[in-house]
Amino acid sequence: MTRDRFSSLGVGQNIKRAWLDATLNMVIAQTPPEETRKRLFAIVSGSETKEGLRGKESAKKVLSMLASWFAPKEECLAVFAGQMLKVAQQCLREERIALHWAILSATYPFFMEVSLVAGRLFGMQESIFRQQIQRRIEEMRGASSTIGRNLEYALWILCDLSLLRMGNAKGEYLRCDPLPIESRSVAAALWKAILLATKGGSASISRLRASPAFFAFSMPEPEESDFGEVFSDVEFSSGIGSDDMLTIA
Repeated sequence: MTRDRFSSLGVGQNIKRAWLDATLNMVIAQTPPEETRKRLFAIVSGSETKEGLRGKESAKKVLSMLASWFAPKEECLAVFAGQMLKVAQQCLREERIALHWAILSATYPFFMEVSLVAGRLFGMQESIFRQQIQRRIEEMRGASSTIGRNLEYALWILCDLSLLRMGNAKGEYLRCDPLPIESRSVAAALWKAILLATKGGSASISRLRASPAFFAFSMPEPEESDFGEVFSDVEFSSGIGSDDMLTIA
C-alpha cells in the first residue's frame, strides 16, 4: 500500500539552500522540468558528502525533494507551487528562504513537525537537543528506525537555511535571529503551508497565529485580503462561539 505524505517521512537527504535557490531560479526562468532536472543533477551529483562525492542514487533522492518546486507530486502541491512562484517573483530575495521552508513543509509534513516540535521546545528553554525532538516526534508517530535519520536531515536543512544553528554540545541546536518577513503574501504562504501539512487542510486562525512552527520567522499576520490576491483557494469561515477557520477549498 502506498503511504501518503502525512504518514511517510520523506526527508531522505540533506539539501542545501543553494540548490533550492537554483531550482527556484530555473522555475522563475520557465526552464522546462526535464531541463531543470538535468541541470540540477549535474550540480548535485558533483557535491561532496562525508563519504566522498555524492553517488547517483543519492543525487536522485535530492532531486526528488527539489522537485517540490518544479514537479510536485500532487495536484494541491502543484497549485501551491504555482502560487508561490508568483510570490517569489515579487518578494525580497532573502524572503525566499521562507518559501523554501513552506514548499518543504507542505510536501513533507514531517519537516513541518520538526519545526513545530523545535518551536515548542524553544518556548521552554534556550537550547534544544536532537534527542528531545526525536522523543516527542516518536510520541506522535511511534518509534521507527528511520525517524532518527530523517530528523537529522531535516535539522541539517533548517541549519543550512539559517533558521537554526548548531550549538557547542553534541546534538545541541540554538535559535538564529528570526528571519524578518515584510511581504504579507509570504506570510500567507507560510500559513497555507501549515494547512497543506494538516490532514483535512483546515486550521483555526488562533492556531496559525500562535504556531510554534514559525519560531524562525518574524512576520505580520496575514489578513483575508492577503490570501485573495494569490491564495484564493483558502476560505475563511466563522461560527458563533467558535474560532475563525481557514480551509483549503
